[in-house]
Amino acid sequence: MQRLGLVGDVVAHAVLPGLAITNFFPFPLIIGAFVFGMVSTSGTAWLRSQTKVKVDTAMAITFSSFFSLGIVLITTLRTQLDLEALLFGDILHITQADVWQIVLITLSVLIVIKLFYKELLYFTFDPSGAEAVGLPLNT
Repeated sequence: MQRLGLVGDVVAHAVLPGLAITNFFPFPLIIGAFVFGMVSTSGTAWLRSQTKVKVDTAMAITFSSFFSLGIVLITTLRTQLDLEALLFGDILHITQADVWQIVLITLSVLIVIKLFYKELLYFTFDPSGAEAVGLPLNT
């Protein structure tokens, strides 16, 4: 609705450096993915607010920068990370712990959506209405 259709792709590809780093150091992959996903969205917002670039361009810059950094880190750190399996997935390697992790993350997201439904609805469809009722906007 606000020209943010590419944001899912940006976050999905921006987590690659986090996966490479957390695989090199023995940390859970989800931590690196979360941190770099948040950094990528913050970077896109910062680019959008500090320059005259449109949001689509800011997302494209973030997308390509983080993805290329991830490829460089995977080859430089010589991790045992299988890039093809990481990019395309492998359904046969999902464990019971992975399923529970997916369930917990899904429940957390649904709870946050339930708690902040009105605010999310305003921000998504009517930013000026959100500002009118006193919700802080970061434009």
